[in-house]
Amino acid sequence: MKPSIKELLLRKLRYVGKTGLHSFSGANLFGIRCAARIFDLRKDGYHITSKDEKKGKAIGVRWTLIEKI
Repeated sequence: MKPSIKELLLRKLRYVGKTGLHSFSGANLFGIRCAARIFDLRKDGYHITSKDEKKGKAIGVRWTLIEKI
């Protein structure tokens, strides 16, 4: 069975680590509903931080997964 967008997004957040994933990159990789999947992951108990970040003249968000050790 093919992994869901939410599962793929979680893998990507783990892979990028402290660098985080910019919302523009997330939208390019996973579609425009990427922010909704971040919301779902938070509801599932994952701690994901958001920080406003500019890319050129556009403002987006950088998401970072904070994993418990």
